[in-house]
Amino acid sequence: MSTAKMIFHGSDIEKICEVYQLKPEEIVKFGANVNPLGLSEHVKEQLAGRLDILSSYPDRDYTSLRSIISEYCNIPVEFILPGNGSSELIALLIQERNPKHTLILGPTYSEYSRELSFSGSTQEYYHLREEDNFVLDVDDFCRTLDGKYDFLILCNPNNPTSSAISINNLRRIVSFCNERNIFVMIDETYVEFAPDINEITAVSLTREFTNLMILRGVSKFYAAPGMRLGYGITGNLEFLKKMKEKQVPW
Repeated sequence: MSTAKMIFHGSDIEKICEVYQLKPEEIVKFGANVNPLGLSEHVKEQLAGRLDILSSYPDRDYTSLRSIISEYCNIPVEFILPGNGSSELIALLIQERNPKHTLILGPTYSEYSRELSFSGSTQEYYHLREEDNFVLDVDDFCRTLDGKYDFLILCNPNNPTSSAISINNLRRIVSFCNERNIFVMIDETYVEFAPDINEITAVSLTREFTNLMILRGVSKFYAAPGMRLGYGITGNLEFLKKMKEKQVPW
């Protein structure tokens, strides 16, 4: 077997089988954090009963979808940009911001680093520490941010530590960044797993700050990664417009 480093996503079952000469039925899947309860039976029924929509192009503005998300998140509909999974939005956001110096709260999802590598931004990590139970020291974190960066990436709750930053501390961080012209991207892919979403989500902060965009999707909690549905939320409407202009239609 080749000793070259293999890079897999948790869903790359075919590649894993090829490299390690395994059969799919021999693999127990722990590589992707998808809700083990699986897809809702109600969702299955609704999808099965509406397959005729596959014969039509969708509304390019996704008016109905954005309205539903607006109601779900209690946020203005004009703040919302649907995407082909949150992965597309991560790429679009980084492309449009074109950051020069990025700080990532780690350890975390590797896709952020991959997309940043295409932008030419420097990348540095502020690592949560096991001896602190992966709880963020906000004061020290802000001192690290001060004067060094123009872009910050947070995953909240974080993958893989499962730790979360409270809304009060998020407000402190976003406000601190706002005063220093640092744009903040918060990936809330796992926020629905929190016992109380309102204690964790930063969605309400998009009404207060324009240096912030929240990303969410249906892959993990709703167990629908194959649906490829994500959405971004920001009160910076000019920035959202620029992202949409570069987005592939449909």
